[in-house]
Amino acid sequence: MESSRVTCPSCGQPNLPGSRFCSSCAAPFPPHCPSCGAENLPGSRFCSQCAAPLAASAPVTAGPRPTTSSPVPSPGVQLTAPTAQAGIEERPKEERRLVTALFCDLVGFTPLSERLDPEEVRDIQDAFFEQMQQQIERYGGTVEKYAGDAVLALFGAPLARNGGKPCTLPRPGPLHSSILPTSTWR
Repeated sequence: MESSRVTCPSCGQPNLPGSRFCSSCAAPFPPHCPSCGAENLPGSRFCSQCAAPLAASAPVTAGPRPTTSSPVPSPGVQLTAPTAQAGIEERPKEERRLVTALFCDLVGFTPLSERLDPEEVRDIQDAFFEQMQQQIERYGGTVEKYAGDAVLALFGAPLARNGGKPCTLPRPGPLHSSILPTSTWR
């Protein structure tokens, strides 16, 4: 019965057949192919003799992973030429940042849009969006999204300013006064 035991190549301790790790030193045993029985290197996903898949729980060696989306790398992150040519993107360096989100919309827009022609509504939205974008960019923000009569802006992303400190926005006065020309429709 002793001959059916597996000896650890690292410490020499006998282990039970089918063990994946040594019970004494926790060293991984080389995986054996379930199809042909060949011994394979630890971490292998496929048998080196017959190409059969090895155990699904075998660890996967990490490398650049393919992505289905197109992340925008952080400033200064370059994709290496072989990786970019292979169609695989490296993950951008992740950063945790404090950001300030600003949401602005036009009060009374829905009833107004029901009264006006679509072209007039579009003109009001265009003027509002243009003025808001100018003010947002003036204070170092980025327009994240336009939705209906609303603007969502971020300050501190995608580029951190002020050394990562929270962004302080001016009181609403300058923002309100910049869009006064669009309020003549009231």
